[in-house]
Amino acid sequence: MILGLMLSPTPFVYAVTDGCPDTWKIDTTSLAGYKELQEAKARLGADLALSEPITQYLNYAGELGTLVAPKDLGILTSEDIYLYGKTQVQWKIDVQMKNCLKKTFVINLGTLTEHLGYKNVSTNVDPQIWATANEKSFIDFTKAAQFGACIKSLQLSISPPNLGGQLEGELLVIGGFRAVLNQRTFNNPCGISGVLGKHFVYQDLSPECRYFSEQSDRSTAIRKGASCDVALALSTLYISKRSESVSLYQPESLIVFTKFTIKAKDYEVKVTCVKGKLTKIVTAYRGYEFRVKCPTGYKVKK
Repeated sequence: MILGLMLSPTPFVYAVTDGCPDTWKIDTTSLAGYKELQEAKARLGADLALSEPITQYLNYAGELGTLVAPKDLGILTSEDIYLYGKTQVQWKIDVQMKNCLKKTFVINLGTLTEHLGYKNVSTNVDPQIWATANEKSFIDFTKAAQFGACIKSLQLSISPPNLGGQLEGELLVIGGFRAVLNQRTFNNPCGISGVLGKHFVYQDLSPECRYFSEQSDRSTAIRKGASCDVALALSTLYISKRSESVSLYQPESLIVFTKFTIKAKDYEVKVTCVKGKLTKIVTAYRGYEFRVKCPTGYKVKK
């Protein structure tokens, strides 16, 4: 969010928060405006009520150009930078002061990439070429030489048949990517130095596959017979503030590595159902709980 402050083109030298909120003048071009509202709250105490910021998106755009709004939106995060990194973000905040009319302030936060604090985003990066060019970013030269193979191993760990899904209608919903990725990278298998300031982030590259629901939370959903492009990305951080007890990290760059494809058919399993001497072959899907639905009167052949 520091980046938003730096990019404010015409910041107010002093916020004007005297009188009723409908006369206030604050910086609505960056996160600085929210800080000014918080300062007013600290000064006025119980006489001022601030709502929690409501996030609004003015458009939906990223590396694929302008996109339609996601069907199941949720909040856009660092996992959405490839698809929606150029999306303009706003915060809407209601301000109510005692004996005054309510005032709604809309604060512009820049693009999603800027709002999340990233200064640089690179896409379709070959992991081994990147590692060779950034050898100093690794524990030693041997880890750098093996980085491409390590990324391939991580890709396989979140690909079928190693990771299952769950059917929701015509969609195969795969929600375990992030948990598996976090588990696999917890001990820094790829040998990146300063690992506390770097971590792997999952990226959906196919907008139709981004999926969010109360049941599945953030997931990737593949329609039967279709496929989804996904990628691993390396998020790097820098220490913006250090003290004896704590270090505060801010995002710096996001490196999206070469895509790989996950196909619904790779989750398919052919199962034989029997009824007396009759047999039928049905398609089941490998999932968290492997469930087969045979036709009425049939059962799975053992």
